[in-house]
Amino acid sequence: MAQKVPGGGGDSALIGCGTYAEDGRGAAACTGNGECIIRATPVRSVVDRLADGMDPMQAAREAIAGLARMTQGDGGVILVDAQGRIG
Repeated sequence: MAQKVPGGGGDSALIGCGTYAEDGRGAAACTGNGECIIRATPVRSVVDRLADGMDPMQAAREAIAGLARMTQGDGGVILVDAQGRIG
């Protein structure tokens, strides 16, 4: 990633930050600016949105918008719900 902070943390190994899954809801993984992802936990919030019956693509879009709004960071998320729909 361009202009990465030397010694900065990564989100990949932190459950609820880089990856998250919950039975009956779905699973998600995120990549991008690790420090921002750690603070915003978009993968947790995107899986939580599925509990309310939200469409996975809409849930993914809202999670990334929330990441940008909360941290001014950027990233991406991939998501699959319990029915196999993707976002």
